Amino acid sequence: MDEKLEEAMGHWQEMQKNKKRETAQKTTDNTHWKMDPNNVLHKGGCHCGAVRFQVYAPSNPTVLDCNCSICVKKQNRHFIVPEANFKLLKGHDSLTTYTFNTHKAKHIFCSKCGVQSFYIPRANSNGYVYDCRNYSPLFR
Repeated sequence: MDEKLEEAMGHWQEMQKNKKRETAQKTTDNTHWKMDPNNVLHKGGCHCGAVRFQVYAPSNPTVLDCNCSICVKKQNRHFIVPEANFKLLKGHDSLTTYTFNTHKAKHIFCSKCGVQSFYIPRANSNGYVYDCRNYSPLFR
């Protein structure tokens, strides 16, 4: 392998390790979990409408680009809220769960249209992670 290419690959791998550490720190930071009286109601759901939910979160939440294997493939941009800030309004019987690797994260999606509106993260199993693209109209 070319020396410059090898050096570039080493640099890229180091950047990926740093990004994973930064993402883990952000997702375990307790500031995401505090109930805030200034939180606002966000509503969202899947494409076909079978699944609908609401969350209370800041009007302009910190959105993360997760770099785990499944989130990279799905291009997830999401934020985390505590379980107490989430309510499934409709579609419980339309939900299907996918797990892999350690089977700690629960990737929940609509069995009718296939859209994953939220999931339970591995690092914060008492909360929910939402893809901000599934909200209306805040992130559109």
